[in-house]
Amino acid sequence: MIIRGFAYHHSGLSGDEWETIERCFWEGIVKCLVSTSTLAAGVNLPAKRVIIHSIKIGKDDLSTASYKQMIGRAGRFGLDKSGDSVLIVKSHEKYKAK
Repeated sequence: MIIRGFAYHHSGLSGDEWETIERCFWEGIVKCLVSTSTLAAGVNLPAKRVIIHSIKIGKDDLSTASYKQMIGRAGRFGLDKSGDSVLIVKSHEKYKAK
C-alpha cells in the first residue's frame, strides 16, 4: 500500500506488491520507504538517506555486516553524489553501537 508517498517493505509482501513498490520508488511516487530488517537482505533501491532506529533485530544485535549493508543503500555510486545515514540508539546502548 502506498499512501501520500510512503510505502513499506516486509517479508510478507507478495512479489507483485514488492514490484509495484519498487517501480513507484524508482518513478518518484514513493518518497519514503519504511522497511523491516529485510532491507539488509534484499531491498536493492538507491536512497539518499537511511535511518536505522535500533541496534536490535528482534532480540539480536545488529551485526556490523548488516549495518554496512543497510547504510550502503544511501548515496549509491552513479545515482547520487552523496548520501547519509542515521543510527538511533538508546543512551545505554551507545557503547555497544560504537
